[in-house]
Amino acid sequence: MKKILPQLLGCLVLVLIATFTATKGELLNYDDERYIASNPWLNGTSNPDESILTTFFDGHYHPLTLISLKLDLGFGKDPIAAHHTVNWLLHGLNATVLLWFVFTLTGNRKLALGVALLWGLHPVAVESYAWMTERKNVLYALFFLLASTQYILYLKERKMARLGYVALFFALSCLSKAQGILLVPVLFLLDYYVSGLLWDRSRWKEKLGFVLAAIAVAYIGQLAQNEAWNVSEQTYGVVNRLFTGSYAFAVYIIHTVIPVGLSPYYPYPADYNAELSILHYLSPLVFVAYALALFKAYRRGAKLWFFGLCWFIVNVVLLLKILEVPFGAYIMADRYAYVPMMGLLIPLVSELYTLVQKYVKAKNPEYIATGAIALVFVVLLRSGISDWKSSESLWSKVVDEYPAYPHAYNMLALGYIGEGNAEDAIQTFEQLDQLSPDKSDAPINLAVLYEQMGNSLDADEQLEIALQREPENEQVLEKATIIKLRRNKLEDALRYSAKAIELYPESVELYILRSQVLARNGQVEEAIDLLEEQPQTNAVQKLIGQLQQLQRSTPSQGASRERNAAKMFMDQGVQAAKSGNYDLALENFDKAIQADPTMYEAYANRGSFYARVGETAEAEANFLQAVKINPGAFTVHAMLGLLYAETGDVQKSCYHYRVAANGGVQVDPRMLAKCEENGL
Repeated sequence: MKKILPQLLGCLVLVLIATFTATKGELLNYDDERYIASNPWLNGTSNPDESILTTFFDGHYHPLTLISLKLDLGFGKDPIAAHHTVNWLLHGLNATVLLWFVFTLTGNRKLALGVALLWGLHPVAVESYAWMTERKNVLYALFFLLASTQYILYLKERKMARLGYVALFFALSCLSKAQGILLVPVLFLLDYYVSGLLWDRSRWKEKLGFVLAAIAVAYIGQLAQNEAWNVSEQTYGVVNRLFTGSYAFAVYIIHTVIPVGLSPYYPYPADYNAELSILHYLSPLVFVAYALALFKAYRRGAKLWFFGLCWFIVNVVLLLKILEVPFGAYIMADRYAYVPMMGLLIPLVSELYTLVQKYVKAKNPEYIATGAIALVFVVLLRSGISDWKSSESLWSKVVDEYPAYPHAYNMLALGYIGEGNAEDAIQTFEQLDQLSPDKSDAPINLAVLYEQMGNSLDADEQLEIALQREPENEQVLEKATIIKLRRNKLEDALRYSAKAIELYPESVELYILRSQVLARNGQVEEAIDLLEEQPQTNAVQKLIGQLQQLQRSTPSQGASRERNAAKMFMDQGVQAAKSGNYDLALENFDKAIQADPTMYEAYANRGSFYARVGETAEAEANFLQAVKINPGAFTVHAMLGLLYAETGDVQKSCYHYRVAANGGVQVDPRMLAKCEENGL
């Protein structure tokens, strides 16, 4: 390594400088909210009876990735910036280790520097380090490269300690992402490159442990995917997946050589009302041509080409979605080419250097060629990093690339909501509705948005449209329940939540929502019984405890008359407030509390009134009384979070926001992120 220390340092510095803007990214509504903001191992809501080393998360078994994300929280007060910064550093380190790997493999300093620099600056690599959720990709790649390098050194030195390092880095790679199992065929490729024998039987025994470990990791990975995803739900059948997979394979090759026309998301044609094109049906010919190139390289002894072509196909073939995984409504993804394209770049850069040495009459023409390409790559990668900066920029790019793809408009509108831009969100939902006039995505999300804006009439109109279009849609039933629960329309909330769990009995979240509706309706014991039948996640256990506390404070049947009177006064107060008669509203809320001092809803509504007129102390007292009576009033906790945020009491604000989020209330992820920044 000492022989190439200047090159290693130079590559690291250049890559980190060129990609530095990736550290300025935000929390995206593309998996980040689930993978980062709502990750129980990061937000402190994990089940204390579960271990991070034995738990599946989001369809993966990758405990080392989760541990690394958790360690990020110790770097500064901004966890989002920390996650982005560590991804950026890992990518820079990967480029440096790639340089070491290529030099160890070939002994060629210039080739190693060129491959590492162009890969580190490659626009296709942007997705893996600019997107927080892809920590697993940059982390597994690091250990994958280290294991590969150590194996080359083992083959050259024959020291068993090197093989021990290979085993260690192989294990760490697999614990970061199951894709690490592909090191096994790579070890055979390295045997070929060093010894010239593709199947060197003298090396088989030492690989037996790696093979068995890879089988075990693959099996565990399959269990994780089956637990999280319904992998049987595929856009296309197996025959058409052969065409789409072949198409993705061809595009990965093209993008490695000419990285233009990239997109953060590549939907299936059927998802934007398109048919498979002639290019899809012709793309299997690329496989044929590729196989012929491999055969030709092997027969001619072109070891570098054979190795590079094999590296690429070995590392990408399982990601072509010909099989039932990876799961997702996309035909391909740039992140899937992160490690595979390393293999293609090695012979490509070698051929480039041969050409420039022949035709460019200058000192070190290889560096001139590398520098020229690197400058182009930097321009392109800066644009790519900008696309991944925010939800708005990401989905705007997808809309530009696929203007007929409805899901992109839905996600873009939700991104606008996250930015507090309701006007653009409404316009984008309306565009979505024009693209998908039979679907419920636009109207149900508009209903939620209008409800949050206090526009009940428009919310009701959009909710009715959604229910007419897709009356059995899970999202529609869930959000209809939330809207009705928010308005205290318990009969409707009970009806929608009952239908939701009947249709989707595997959704724990729906059972949690149903139990909240039951508790609000005074059926606390039934709510507890329902939750006790569910998997005892941390959220379920917390809610059971809160409902048990509520149960102890539930009024007796003798108080039912007073309760009914209180409810009447409270409903009259709500109507008065909606009509703008705030004095009458306050009078009715007071009467409701006098009739039934245990009605937490009356305190919550009176608190909202005081907050509206700027009487913060009175608002706080009423909200606190509401959650004292009913600790499970998670919406009131959210109100307290907002109240304390406005008064500058960050600690109390974060506490109540977390309680609300854990109870299923939709809390702005940016507020939770600020809490993480302050260590709260």
